[in-house]
Amino acid sequence: MYHFALRSAQSFLVKRDRGRVNHVDRDQGLGYWFRMNRNAEDDLSVRRRLAAMEAERARLMADPEIAAAHLTCVAAHRARIADRMAAPEPAAFHAELTRERLRRLSRMLAHFGPSVFLAGPGAIPDSVLQTDPPADFFFTVPPDEARH
Repeated sequence: MYHFALRSAQSFLVKRDRGRVNHVDRDQGLGYWFRMNRNAEDDLSVRRRLAAMEAERARLMADPEIAAAHLTCVAAHRARIADRMAAPEPAAFHAELTRERLRRLSRMLAHFGPSVFLAGPGAIPDSVLQTDPPADFFFTVPPDEARH
């Protein structure tokens, strides 16, 4: 089963606004995005099931109540994204999420120690991003610099 903590930067604004069910005392900020944004490689293995998924989706959408509920949910999600993107703080947060720096960092996650993920993306100096690291490159921070 595929399960992803994040869908897109825009959907993350909605998720962040909704808040956490567990760990309610922890913000879903840049640190969360940094830890969970694991888009370094494409896994297209699920494509072999695409035809079966489309057939099942069509079957479900043939039910007018399910189709209506789906369209209502999609519209509500899109409206909430538009609302968040229209507000200054969430719009600025979205801009930070989609900056080149975080895009590059998301492709380097295998090179970082666990303390880096607790410390957040700000713990990584810009010099680490200036070149493509060799396969054996490893960067971490002392555990006392890590925090949630």
